[in-house]
Amino acid sequence: VPEHRKEHVAKLERDLASVTREYQMNRMKSSETIPQILQYIKDHANEDHLLHPAKENPFNPKRSCVLL
Repeated sequence: VPEHRKEHVAKLERDLASVTREYQMNRMKSSETIPQILQYIKDHANEDHLLHPAKENPFNPKRSCVLL
């Protein structure tokens, strides 16, 4: 059996395994998941650093340089 044929068969086996995994995944309807995602966002909005940035930047130096 030529080497390229073995590689092709191996690729097809990987593709089949991937499609099988995707087929077996539990799917949920968007009409059910979207409200859950929105509720999660609302519940955790106070912890979101993009919505509420820190008052002080921890990477800024705390004081100016004494040499200047």
